[in-house]
Amino acid sequence: MPTLQEELDALEAEIMAALPPNLQSVRSASTTSLLERAARLKPMAVGEQAPSFTLPDADGVATSLDSLLSHGPVLLHFYRGHWCSFCQRELDAFTRLAAQFHTLGVRLVFVSPDSPDRSAEFRRAHDPGFVFLADLGAKVAGAYGVQIELGQPSRQFYESVGLGPSPCDGRPAWALPTPSSFLIVPGGEIRLSHHETDHRQRLDPAELLVKVRAALGLAAPG
Repeated sequence: MPTLQEELDALEAEIMAALPPNLQSVRSASTTSLLERAARLKPMAVGEQAPSFTLPDADGVATSLDSLLSHGPVLLHFYRGHWCSFCQRELDAFTRLAAQFHTLGVRLVFVSPDSPDRSAEFRRAHDPGFVFLADLGAKVAGAYGVQIELGQPSRQFYESVGLGPSPCDGRPAWALPTPSSFLIVPGGEIRLSHHETDHRQRLDPAELLVKVRAALGLAAPG
């Protein structure tokens, strides 16, 4: 079975091959703009206190970080949205390893600018134990230092192919999180921080599982 990154590399090749030459150049400009903006971010670091928040879940129920932490450690994972094919593959990979995260007592919480309705669609397609939260406008992502405002090249590309962030207050919210994971323990301390500046690159959940286990001081399975 191919690794997650091998799947994503193949997906990138498929996307570029399917675009006409004029849109290939637009997408290349968009990617360059995204990488430049992501490289300037300063994500929350290990040892810092995680910013508190309350967001609607897939059922529209207000859900706070404190309430999630009352059940144990939380792996807070920011992704771009349902429309992002790279995110879809990544969530599939998380689903395959969901039971192993659950065994560690870690709750998987996925945050995107998607609306609760869109989040509900993703929840139905993945592990029922996952928590999906709607961060319209990517404001919580901003608090964690992983939000980028999309520049004109990116807006031009996404509008030309009919993709992009979910509307916020009836308008396109041109802000996205970069793929990022934060392991937060009860009390709010960040024990693990991982951030990708390239949305086409993702840490395989199998590797993330190893890092989570180490961050919690748990022995590797025998």
